[in-house]
Amino acid sequence: MKADRKRLKGEKTDLVNQMQQLYATLESREEQLRDFIRNYEQHRKESEDAVKALAKEKDLLEREKWELRRQAKEATDHATALRSQLDLKDNRMKELEAELAMVRPRPFAHIGGKRGGTCRKWCHVLGGGGARRQGIPVGLRGSPEGRD
Repeated sequence: MKADRKRLKGEKTDLVNQMQQLYATLESREEQLRDFIRNYEQHRKESEDAVKALAKEKDLLEREKWELRRQAKEATDHATALRSQLDLKDNRMKELEAELAMVRPRPFAHIGGKRGGTCRKWCHVLGGGGARRQGIPVGLRGSPEGRD
């Protein structure tokens, strides 16, 4: 019986040691699991924050893109309007030039073959060739200002 007690006491000590080891292992595993969960939660939060930041940046870039498209359309419309105005003014200028050509007197254009040949004769009659200095109108000199 003494031997049984000793043996039971030894088994009890072994069981207590095994229980302590199991508890230590269990606590260690529990700590590892807590660390894993903590790291997982931290990475999940960082990922969510990164996704939110990317979504905000995407929205901002999308707004900028549409603003640039709007500005480009306005610039195109403005350029088209300016081109239209320019075409209208060019057409009006051509009309006025044609009208001026029809109205502008050319009294000596049909006489004489060389440029200004007849004009020199008439200018001499009108005042010795000094028509410009004497203020004789352009139409009477036979050539526009600065061409004779």
